[in-house]
Amino acid sequence: MQGHFSTSQIIKYSLISGIVAGVLFIAFQSLFAMGTITGRHAQTYMELGAYSILQASVMAWLVHLLVSIAYAGVSTIIFAINPSIWVSIAQTVALGWVTTLLATPANVFVMKLLGTLSVPALSSLPPVNTSIDAKLVLHIAFFVLVIAILYVFHKRSNNPNAS
Repeated sequence: MQGHFSTSQIIKYSLISGIVAGVLFIAFQSLFAMGTITGRHAQTYMELGAYSILQASVMAWLVHLLVSIAYAGVSTIIFAINPSIWVSIAQTVALGWVTTLLATPANVFVMKLLGTLSVPALSSLPPVNTSIDAKLVLHIAFFVLVIAILYVFHKRSNNPNAS
């Protein structure tokens, strides 16, 4: 790494940007008249397992935020290596597309895994999502927000007088 962020900053910035972008991702889903991913997960956990609404909702939010933090972590590492605008645009599009492709089968896998407490057969999963739709827009928006937060942290770390 070129040292744009220290290891502790990468961890801190991944946590902050992942949580903020993850919460806003759920809020933005309503703009597209979609049910929220946390709501769908919670409903499935209750249907497949013996979970209360509270347990299922907490599980759904934990899964969503942990995935958001992991996605933000990948983005933060890339940004720490090269924070240029071109690399940021490229990673936003690439990560947005890859996460959209994998989201549907990954979500079904996690819902079945946590709902039944057994590993589902890969053949039972839906295909990857190759549609250019609201899900792609949401995933790209997620990474745009992560990059925007990282850019603010980057500017502040390069300006010791920033408050």
